[in-house]
Amino acid sequence: SITIKGKLNDFYWQTIIIINNITYLIYSFMVVSMYVCLCRGITDQDIKDAIANGADSYRDVRDLLDLGTCCGRCAPEARSIISDEISMIASRLAVAA
Repeated sequence: SITIKGKLNDFYWQTIIIINNITYLIYSFMVVSMYVCLCRGITDQDIKDAIANGADSYRDVRDLLDLGTCCGRCAPEARSIISDEISMIASRLAVAA
């Protein structure tokens, strides 16, 4: 009786560990993006990729992705993402120097 309870307890914890590992793997392969511009279907990741590929201002990102050219409601959020991303890159460069 004790060994059956012990085996069930071990099985339970092994199952929990497996489920946690699978969940971690699923989330590590997923890139969760937020839509910034609904008119053009542009995500925050699109903006970050544009900056990583050399865009260094709102104007550059706007011209590259056609961002903010329809209704313009995305401009404040896009500017915030661009500013944060450029600041992050600058801080990495400052630490590296």
